[in-house]
Amino acid sequence: MSEQVVPDDGVMDFTPKREIPRFRIGADVFTGVVEIPAELSLDFSQKAVLMGQEGQTTAEKLAVIRDLISIVLVPESAAIFIARLSDPANPIGISSFREVLPWLLQKYMGTPTTPDSDSSSGSGNQESGKNSTASTSGEE
Repeated sequence: MSEQVVPDDGVMDFTPKREIPRFRIGADVFTGVVEIPAELSLDFSQKAVLMGQEGQTTAEKLAVIRDLISIVLVPESAAIFIARLSDPANPIGISSFREVLPWLLQKYMGTPTTPDSDSSSGSGNQESGKNSTASTSGEE
């Protein structure tokens, strides 16, 4: 995520070197924050988990959505995004939201939000690789 650089002054630099997330829905281009502050990042993670839980009221779900967007987008973009969530003339629908949220999670958290199809079989492949190596070693 961030590259550690020791410039000429000998001071270790931990400044994030990530690209600022930007995305378009319709005519609007939305801009993410450079970095989510650590406390808000934990809040963001918890709110993302809440999005998938059963039993929340519509009002609770809407509050979580607004909070998530306010955490990851700059204020101007967040205001437009949130307004469009309920704008019948220029809406952001649930399908767009479902595409944007995992993408933003990946951008800020640095990990995919769903397991890669190869990752679940990775340990099995690794194990079979060990077995073939072991049998090859035994034959020599």
